[in-house]
Amino acid sequence: MASKKGRATATVEPPPSASSLRELLESGKEIQALRKAEKALEAGPGPSESLALHVLAAHAARALADTGLELAHWRAAEETAAAHVPGSLGAMRLQLGLAELRAGDPGEAERVLKDAVAVLGDDPAERARAETALEAARARKADRVSKERKTKEHHALLASQRVGRARVYRMLEKLYEADPEATVDSVLAGFLDELVAATDADRGFVLLKTTDGYKVRVARDKKGSDLVLPHVEVSQTMVKTAAEEGRTVVATRPAEDPRFASSKSARKLALKAVCAAPIRFRREPLGVVVLDRKESEGGFSKASELLAGDFARGAAGLIYRSRRSDAERAKHAAQIEEWVRDAERLRRRFAAPRLVGKTPGMIRVLELCEKAAARPLRVLIRGESGTGKEAVARTIHENSDRKTKPFVAVNCAAMAEDVLESELFGHAAGAFTGAAQASKGLFRSAHGGTLFLDEIGSASPKVQGTLLRVIEDGVVRPLGSDEDHKVDVRLISATNEDLEDLVASGSFRDDLFYRLNALTIVLPPLRERRDDIPLLARHFVLEALGKDEDRADDVLTRAVVARLLARDWPGNVRELKNTIETLVSVGELPPAERRIRRREIATGKPVWKEIGEPVPTLREAEFRTICAALTACEGNKLKAARMLGISRRGLYYLLEAHGLDGEIVRRD
Repeated sequence: MASKKGRATATVEPPPSASSLRELLESGKEIQALRKAEKALEAGPGPSESLALHVLAAHAARALADTGLELAHWRAAEETAAAHVPGSLGAMRLQLGLAELRAGDPGEAERVLKDAVAVLGDDPAERARAETALEAARARKADRVSKERKTKEHHALLASQRVGRARVYRMLEKLYEADPEATVDSVLAGFLDELVAATDADRGFVLLKTTDGYKVRVARDKKGSDLVLPHVEVSQTMVKTAAEEGRTVVATRPAEDPRFASSKSARKLALKAVCAAPIRFRREPLGVVVLDRKESEGGFSKASELLAGDFARGAAGLIYRSRRSDAERAKHAAQIEEWVRDAERLRRRFAAPRLVGKTPGMIRVLELCEKAAARPLRVLIRGESGTGKEAVARTIHENSDRKTKPFVAVNCAAMAEDVLESELFGHAAGAFTGAAQASKGLFRSAHGGTLFLDEIGSASPKVQGTLLRVIEDGVVRPLGSDEDHKVDVRLISATNEDLEDLVASGSFRDDLFYRLNALTIVLPPLRERRDDIPLLARHFVLEALGKDEDRADDVLTRAVVARLLARDWPGNVRELKNTIETLVSVGELPPAERRIRRREIATGKPVWKEIGEPVPTLREAEFRTICAALTACEGNKLKAARMLGISRRGLYYLLEAHGLDGEIVRRD
């Protein structure tokens, strides 16, 4: 009842009885029954009521599939019965044992049920029930022990396999770190020494498949020495069996083994044990690895068999990659020799000291230069800034019939419109403010020779129109003059821009473009002719040192070449030349710089100009990443591999794939 001050009188709700909770449980309201039972237990009821509440809560928890809570209430019920209600102790232990069995703990269930049987002597039915549950607990416990034993044995086998594989991988790393430039035979010999020691064998052989059968490539004893006459010390029958069956073959006393009883070599060698594992790559048989014991007793264990198989798989990849790399290197070397021969043939009949290179792109440039020099064609040279367009123009001029006449060069992007027009075509005295004297202009200065117009795409429309008239009429009229002058000039133009786009946008006259473009020579960027970098670097070093070859070798070490190959060279040959001049002067390479190329970023088009690079392919990105890591680690391959997050062996695979294994070394 509410008081005058607005306060209510609190009513105390009596705790629920066990019978009311049982009704809730039977009606399917397990959650409510469980909550009320736990709340009633918190109120501290008497022993009998507490026992009944724990039993009801345990049944509710079982209905809700809460095994942990069910076990907690049965244990509390057992403790209450043991302390206050001994007549119910047997029943509580029986229920607790059944709950432990359902929870999957047959050992604990066995312990509890044994105690239950001991106190249920007065109730034959409950005792029989407890004994049945006890037998079930014991059976499950025995089954679990058997499963655990089998699991342990399986895990032990897996562990031995992992140990064997780990040893093979450690052998790989150890061998590569000991001698990163090792030949295949020396690597196999090192492998074999480790394998013989790991398997406690007396001898080891690696035989490779040839057209005449399987021939011994490497043979070692347990002291790490090469065997004398190894081909007569190995059982060819075991070798052929392992190769034909494609699996590891193990035999103890093979002369007494029915599989090899007819083998003359098995009887003659009188081996105590043999283990032969086939070396296969993608099902292609490459060879066989053989371990034997000639003096030591006992056969080879399962772990030794697994180790031999792992060795064979590792050797298979090594041998296959070696053969493929040898073939690719031979093919590449033959191709380079052919390029060099082509370049030498060209140079014998065509003088081009400024154009250094042996790659197909440069050979093509030399061929076009030879054709351009032999004919009075107007030439358009295209390429990124720094690729050597003026050097190409001078080479054409010096090999043409105009070589005794002037070669005049002008950068159209470096002058304002009026200044460029005056420079090209000349002007009369007083033609404009400051023109105190007449100038005949570059066209007349280059009469009989060659005029090189660099960055022609930057010329204004007015200059383009005047230039077109000079090309068509062959006459030049200076600014402020009425007099025409006849000129005989060969035009060579150059651009790092996409003139087709400029024509399409109206910035460049199409008729002038076609007249300048009688012959086009495209210069490849330096990143596309990396094989030429060592040649160019040596050429620039010799230029800087006055042809002193001994000093050039001291400056251009293998480590320096490796770092040069690792750079991107956005500035192309010009950047390389400047870098070499710094190297000669200062004694160290300047830091690599990546220039921002605004125009390509704006247009998104990879064109001729020095304004950006196209998005690299995955192979190019991989190449650059490897080179960057090697540069950062100063050529140390182990550190580079760790930086890249791969093994040293994995780095060697990548170096071979990119053709860098012969160029980039650890350190001088």
